[in-house]
Amino acid sequence: MRHAMNYRQWILRARPTDALGPEHLELRETALPEALKPGEILLKTLYVHFAPTIRNWMNERTEEERANNLFPYIPLGTPVAGPSVSQVVGSENPTYPVGTLLFS
Repeated sequence: MRHAMNYRQWILRARPTDALGPEHLELRETALPEALKPGEILLKTLYVHFAPTIRNWMNERTEEERANNLFPYIPLGTPVAGPSVSQVVGSENPTYPVGTLLFS
């Protein structure tokens, strides 16, 4: 068992029509479960690349545009995703032992 920990996520709360500002994002903090389930891992994020192209992923799109677009789409109320480097700090998965570096 480990001590209670929280994680933080940037949530897209409004679609920017021009420059991205603080009114478009919300920093949300949520408690992690007390214990990992079989197959789960716990990651510590070491680096997040908030690339300029992510701004395009925030644009409103029609259903057809979403289906035919090569770029990700971020729905309102969901975390803003981007490339990152993380290290496994807790593991119940033999494929990813503690200390493993992951790139996404």
